[in-house]
Amino acid sequence: MAINILPTRRNLRFKLNPSKALTWHQDGRNVSQFLNTLSLFFPVGERFFIDSVRHYRDVVQDPELKKAVTAFIGQEAMHGREHEEYNGFVNEAGVPIEAQEQLVDNLLKAVQKYTPASFQLAGTVALEHLTAILADGLLSLPEIMEGSDEGYRALWNWHALEETEHKAVAFDVYRLAVGSDDQVGAYAMRSFALVFSTSVFFALFLPFYLHNVRVSGGLFDGKGWRAVARHTLGKKGIFRYTAKAWLDWFKPGFHPWDHDNREFLEQFEGRTDLMNYCAEHGIPVDASPKSPYSMDENLYHISYESGVLEDPAHSPEKEMYRMTVDPTDAPDKPELITIHFKDGIPVKLTTDEGALTDPLELFQAYNDLGRKHGIGRIDIVENRFIGIKSRGVYESPGATILREAHLDIEGIAMDREVMRLRDMLSPKFSELVYNGFWFSPEMEFLMAAMDKAQELIDGEVKLQLYKGRALPVGRSSPSSLYNKDLASMEIEGGFDPRHSEGFIRINSIRLKAHRAIMESRAQS
Repeated sequence: MAINILPTRRNLRFKLNPSKALTWHQDGRNVSQFLNTLSLFFPVGERFFIDSVRHYRDVVQDPELKKAVTAFIGQEAMHGREHEEYNGFVNEAGVPIEAQEQLVDNLLKAVQKYTPASFQLAGTVALEHLTAILADGLLSLPEIMEGSDEGYRALWNWHALEETEHKAVAFDVYRLAVGSDDQVGAYAMRSFALVFSTSVFFALFLPFYLHNVRVSGGLFDGKGWRAVARHTLGKKGIFRYTAKAWLDWFKPGFHPWDHDNREFLEQFEGRTDLMNYCAEHGIPVDASPKSPYSMDENLYHISYESGVLEDPAHSPEKEMYRMTVDPTDAPDKPELITIHFKDGIPVKLTTDEGALTDPLELFQAYNDLGRKHGIGRIDIVENRFIGIKSRGVYESPGATILREAHLDIEGIAMDREVMRLRDMLSPKFSELVYNGFWFSPEMEFLMAAMDKAQELIDGEVKLQLYKGRALPVGRSSPSSLYNKDLASMEIEGGFDPRHSEGFIRINSIRLKAHRAIMESRAQS
């Protein structure tokens, strides 16, 4: 099915009411627990999906599919983040979601350890089909969510829309990396994967669900059980609705977009439609039609432009900033953190509260630290690709902290000449990113050079966070090029100032020649 839809990574936050975690659905506790139990599978499952697809990312050469893979990873990461918060509320309310999630995580780690990457991708593709048809059912049967708490309802609808949007990405990677249906082995593995994955999923889901209903007090709730039956197996039940779509998977030559439900993605033509929908359904968003500027937000930063900001002399209002506190309002006490690097990649954060290593949790922590201390604001006039200048105001709290730490560890571990070449290439690298040429041959060339430059950038940097600044105050590296004995003028065998004499004499030849020419020109 030749349908080309590029997924969009959206950094949305949903204001869920913790007090309603067990009873947010209009039909009460038992239906709420059905969806709550389903939610526990998402954070660990989507990390598994990301790893499975990422393993084959280098196989993908088509630029559009590359973009789709990147967006797929971004969307799944956002789903995991929001469902982690959701699951936390359910767990705090007395339902052991986190313990169940750990069991699922252990199972998926065993799959990763003992099965080939191709089977892991097949499992991902199969489960993506399962989530896609369930998402279609949720969107096609709006009465399932009608009347429920708007925060939880909005989260589920958002998740369903994005599952629809990226439902073919992993499938297309599978066809490229493992094989299409005209290859018997590839067809057999994806077919088996759906049967196996569905069986394992329900073998875990059903006992989890029954336990969660029991501990939440709904085991003998006849009305609640009738509602569950109606929403799952009834005339407009989601399992009844999706049964045929599940079976379609086994048709040779099947593609997820054979189930063409693009209408759910096309119902919003623009910004105004989205804001009207949010207003109609009570979904809290920061944007408004009368906003004096436009705003784009993602995990990395927020950018503000247009409107009143088109006047470069206009100072942004204090209330505009959303990711950082005003530096003048930041804590009066500095905070020390340590960032650990491996091959130039930040792999660990150590604070007074402990250590983090998960990539998403790391970046969220950097953002939280930057927000707390007012770090990462810039207000600049920049050169756009089309040749005009444009004023932009940015907040990048976590990225600013990482940049300061990364530059500092490079100072001790990167060779001088390599650093010089890196600095020469960096403007071009930035230009390509800014102008949207990430998937270009020149970027591949530069990335190879940048990756090479980072091979020995290992160690840790201690930073002081205070009033808008991230100040390096100490660093160490197993690949440090700093040698105290060589640099010292106090230690015998170290640098001797007399060694500079030859250097001065050699370089003075060129300078004397230039001076002679200038004097001769002045006399003539």
